[in-house]
Amino acid sequence: MSSEQIGCSLADAASSSAYTHFLKTASRSPPSLHVIYINTSLETKARTHELVPTITCTSSNVVATILQAFAEIPDLNVWYGPDSYMGANIADLFKRMTIMSDEEITEIHPDHNRKTISSLLQRLHYYQVCLILYLLLC
Repeated sequence: MSSEQIGCSLADAASSSAYTHFLKTASRSPPSLHVIYINTSLETKARTHELVPTITCTSSNVVATILQAFAEIPDLNVWYGPDSYMGANIADLFKRMTIMSDEEITEIHPDHNRKTISSLLQRLHYYQVCLILYLLLC
């Protein structure tokens, strides 16, 4: 067996200074809500909640939760992390929804249509390791 430690990219990202920078940016952009993946450590969840109101989601309820939050809080900024892969998928899904009919969108969430989905895209942020590192280095 290898003597190398098996790491976890999610845990590594959550404990990075780049992720802390991401959360501090969120804290300066009210109203903000941080959505975190359920498999993130309890320590990380507690630390993030100190900076930004944070809720926990699974992959099966994250879309409905984000859509509900956008429906309930005008001008909300949603910050998803530290799972950058899931964040990219969520953003891509919402972009694809902008070409769906209003009826199709309403089936996903009754308070949304193409106009609201387009509007929320501007306020949906997800942790992107490469982008954050670039900004920190520049």
